[in-house]
Amino acid sequence: MNPRPKLSPAEFEIMQAVWSLGEATINDVTARINQDRSVPVKRATIQVQLRRLESKKWLKHIQSERTFYYSALSGREEASAELADDIRRRIFDGSCADLVRCLFQHEKISSAEINELKTLVRKMDEH
Repeated sequence: MNPRPKLSPAEFEIMQAVWSLGEATINDVTARINQDRSVPVKRATIQVQLRRLESKKWLKHIQSERTFYYSALSGREEASAELADDIRRRIFDGSCADLVRCLFQHEKISSAEINELKTLVRKMDEH
């Protein structure tokens, strides 16, 4: 399977909105994107991004009368794994350990998260 084209930060923000909404119109996405912004993103800009995401195979749409309803072609978890794998391969020369080390060095990780990661590693070690 060929990997999909990468997401720009603006495209990722739109994907986050679509994932949280499930199925969304341009107006729905525009409202979600602009809800916490002091300077709103124009509807036309979001419309261009939605079309671009569709051409990159991140989104699909169905049309009902004159309205397009967009939905993600994969879930947030699958897309996150795809993006993390790309980062691991391109930036960390394929090393999972280096990727995780980088995350640990630059973020405060709670005890609960550390325990969750330990459990995950134990499960992976069993397989």
